[in-house]
Amino acid sequence: PILEFRVFKYDMYSLTTVINVIITMAMFSGMILLPIFLQNILGFTPLKAGLLLLPGALLMGVMSPIAGAIFDKIGARWLAVVGLLITAVTTYELTQLTLETTYNHMLLIYTVRMMGMSLLMMPIQTAGMNQLPQRLNAHGSAMSQTLRNIAGALGTAFLVTLFTNKAQSHGKELVLAAKIDPNDAANAAQLKIIGAEATVYGINFAFEVATGLTIAALVLAFFIRKTKP
Repeated sequence: PILEFRVFKYDMYSLTTVINVIITMAMFSGMILLPIFLQNILGFTPLKAGLLLLPGALLMGVMSPIAGAIFDKIGARWLAVVGLLITAVTTYELTQLTLETTYNHMLLIYTVRMMGMSLLMMPIQTAGMNQLPQRLNAHGSAMSQTLRNIAGALGTAFLVTLFTNKAQSHGKELVLAAKIDPNDAANAAQLKIIGAEATVYGINFAFEVATGLTIAALVLAFFIRKTKP
């Protein structure tokens, strides 16, 4: 029974770590892909594109202690479920980007998305650490942070690759469908529009994948147990 209990606790640590990795990948997808959309499609400056991310970052800072207080009362499961529901819905909204999407709409969606993530990050991290004996806390914290850094890097590379490949393939399809010569300077204006449409298509596809990952994390969140250190 003691062995089974310890195995269960380590499995739970693994569960929260997987959720944490998925959240990190989803978070970085927004931080990388939205500025690309804002600058390349809507034509905003890098400064204004970066400012869109600011309210969400500030909100995470404000919400973290609030999420911590709620975590102390109800545990991580329902915080994670609510947070992932918000994250899943708002990530899905980011799969609906068009050439007419406004800056304010994206600002709202991204800020609400980060609010959902603010309900997740600290509680999930704490719930995972609570599964470990106190003597392993330092190792667990270091491992968790390392995995998050790796997830951020790999997640960014993975989703940007999906976006790039999908945009390129869709762009070729649009050019073939329009029956125009991409080497003819007279078609430059039409090719620019096609390039913008293909870019939006690729970004939407990457967010579709991020939505799927978030839903997978949501399913896993129902298996989180309330624990104490």
